[in-house]
Amino acid sequence: MTPSLRRKLAYCSFCGVNELAAVPLITGTGTAICVDCAKAGIAAVEGRRRRRDTSGRLTPSMLLARLDEHVIAQGAAKRALSVAVYNHFKRIGKIGAAERSQPSERPARLAKSNILMAGPSGTGKTLLAETLAVTLGVPFVVADVTSITQAGYAGEDTESIFRRLVTAADGDVAAAQHGIVFLDEVDKLAKREAGALDVSGEGVQQSLLKVLEGTEVSLATRSGADGPAGSEARRMDTSNILFIAGGAFVGLDEIVAERGNSRGIGFGARVVPDPETTTEAEPQDLISYGLLPEFVGRFPVVVQLEQLGLEELRRIISEPVDSLLAQYEELFRLDGHVLSFTEEALTAVAESAQSRQTGARGLRAILESTLLGLMFHSPDWDPGQRLVVEARHVTAAVAADSAMPAPTPASPQGEAQTSPSLSEAGPNREHTERRAPLPRVVQAVAPGRPV
Repeated sequence: MTPSLRRKLAYCSFCGVNELAAVPLITGTGTAICVDCAKAGIAAVEGRRRRRDTSGRLTPSMLLARLDEHVIAQGAAKRALSVAVYNHFKRIGKIGAAERSQPSERPARLAKSNILMAGPSGTGKTLLAETLAVTLGVPFVVADVTSITQAGYAGEDTESIFRRLVTAADGDVAAAQHGIVFLDEVDKLAKREAGALDVSGEGVQQSLLKVLEGTEVSLATRSGADGPAGSEARRMDTSNILFIAGGAFVGLDEIVAERGNSRGIGFGARVVPDPETTTEAEPQDLISYGLLPEFVGRFPVVVQLEQLGLEELRRIISEPVDSLLAQYEELFRLDGHVLSFTEEALTAVAESAQSRQTGARGLRAILESTLLGLMFHSPDWDPGQRLVVEARHVTAAVAADSAMPAPTPASPQGEAQTSPSLSEAGPNREHTERRAPLPRVVQAVAPGRPV
């Protein structure tokens, strides 16, 4: 290419692609933009507009309806969250209106109400927060507070949370300032024994106090910059960020029971917690648990989530939007197969998760173990197979907790067939008998060669 031709080429001022790449360019005086970058710019502008407008149109009942689509059970918690989040974004809108009004006309200042969710692991705390953020169209990050250390010690600092929030907002600091931060594992910040050095507990609580209430933070890293060398570190205001804290708070029910002297009489009597008492947890109980009074005071709204029962776990597998079952059905559909579970199989999955005491979080691990063999072998099969998972497959997979054996598919009449290629590719026959059997494979209605 000659120098004169190179000078005549138009390049996208954003991504650098040139007009020889068969990408149309929109040119202007001294600048140009390709179609892809133009679309990205339009999407960014529309996204910001949706973030500004969505919260004003959503009422608590609308937020609750959206939560019901994604989260099973936890009705009381969802109602409380819907009201708290609605009030938070209504407060933000009122602040904006007040700033535009005359000083004499300004209404009473509304204080921020952060939310603390307490409940066993796998009950939906993170999912609730994430669903609200997606519904409102605001940036969202999950921060594991156990990875944060107080200033002066090696590890993540509190400002790292807000750098990630800006990243989630595609670099838009203004949008990030209206985002949602989920502080996970806050119960792990409870104070240790007196005199113990605790850089990741009480110290982190202290470092979070200002940002929870509202302050300006620097987006610079501990090395001193948040962007290219020589750039000035940006700052952001946390006053309008909604903080939702979550934790299992194991043993909180005992503190509540002890406060109420539930079923305990006399000195040395054993306090037996009532399963319902955790819903009555008060700020003083959280302080007794080990959180700083100032930290607890930053969370005026306390929401209690309940342990999920067998029926709730069973419903979680198949009922929510983008349920686990729907996701795995889609994975097999992409390979041309139809996956289904019997009702007994779904119950077996729920029972296994309940026995592991991992809540909804354990359901995916059990489904992965159950479907591992099928996910490995089914891409090699002719399209159009029906894959039916029964309770015995779930039970065997959970017991084996290992890779599944080579399959022995069935014909439409149920007669066992042998697939030499799959047998050769499968595990050693000695180990096959000790591992879980694959779900039966039935030929689809459409004619085709058997597996």
